[in-house]
Amino acid sequence: MNIQSQAAMTRVRENWQVRFLKAFTEGPAPVAETLCQRETSRKAVEIYKLLVKFPGFKKFAGQLEKEGMAWAEHSIPNEEWHDSVEVPRADIERDDIGQYGNMFELLGQAARRHPDELLAAVMVSAFSTNDYTGLAFFAADKPHIPGVVEASKFTNLMTEKPSAGSLEKAYQTMANIKDANGKPMSLGGKKVVVCSDTYGSTFRKLLKAETISEVVTGEGVAAVANIYSGTADLIVLPHLNTAADKHKWFLLDQSWPLRAFVLQTEVKPRFIAQDGEKDEAPFNRKVNVYQGYYRGNVGFGLPQLAVGSTGADAAL
Repeated sequence: MNIQSQAAMTRVRENWQVRFLKAFTEGPAPVAETLCQRETSRKAVEIYKLLVKFPGFKKFAGQLEKEGMAWAEHSIPNEEWHDSVEVPRADIERDDIGQYGNMFELLGQAARRHPDELLAAVMVSAFSTNDYTGLAFFAADKPHIPGVVEASKFTNLMTEKPSAGSLEKAYQTMANIKDANGKPMSLGGKKVVVCSDTYGSTFRKLLKAETISEVVTGEGVAAVANIYSGTADLIVLPHLNTAADKHKWFLLDQSWPLRAFVLQTEVKPRFIAQDGEKDEAPFNRKVNVYQGYYRGNVGFGLPQLAVGSTGADAAL
């Protein structure tokens, strides 16, 4: 390769790397960063010791009463994620590259948004995939401490489609979750509803409108005060917009320092180029390959902090 051609390869690589990283850094933050417990990982598989018997104060009765915490192990493997753009070397040498710049910005934005895709997949799988309790993440009669018969159980599964009645049931289901000692966990201090676009307008009305229409005995349909207005935030997750998953919806507690789901990152997104004259792609196919790459994953946290509905049954 002549010096002029080599300089061109270096120049475009640096320019495209800047555009990739700028789009990643300045793009809209994924909702996974808000909803999930964020952890930095340094292993191929991260093993978490989940606190499953929570702190609670008690009256001092003349002698210190010691009660240990209880833990359960749960693992989340890191996966490798990538996408690539190929550019003919001849286009670079001819300086015919105007059409490629936007591709690298899109690549950066895709890397930024990708955790939301992972979160949606984990939330959907939570109706059938077991967590530390030995039952599906969303299930009935889940043990706080597996194998300990005297420990209380909890339910975080619903099946109803969204409505005011269904939202009320979700609130009550979360409020009724008690810890391993049978004491209320005081959940719901900061609530978030997550749904598909199918029910975005339904929840916007429920959570934001000052009045809602309701059948009143002797009066027919009347506008009444909306008791649910402002009671929870709403996040519409586009990755739930599938025929199989659009009816599923979730209520998450965001008031605890722990969360129902974990976003772990081992390697942050990086820009990798295969553009040397002797590299495989340029040598064999006369194209440069530019790749966005990172390692991480989304997995289960504490199931006590979430209620999930399959949406399979009629609304309440």
